[in-house]
Amino acid sequence: MNLKLLSKCSECGEIKALLTEIGSTLEVVYMCNDCYMSKYSYDERKEIEKDYVIPTFLKN
Repeated sequence: MNLKLLSKCSECGEIKALLTEIGSTLEVVYMCNDCYMSKYSYDERKEIEKDYVIPTFLKN
């Protein structure tokens, strides 16, 4: 039996169905929307999001 672990938010540690991938380095960091919005300013989010295809409803 193969089990797949869900990713959890690197900030709050909660396991959520929808996470935002931050960075494109060897270590992938996932954050829930609440942590993502509180950690990064609007300008920082725009810089991160320009490199990824992110659904419109998550961009603001």
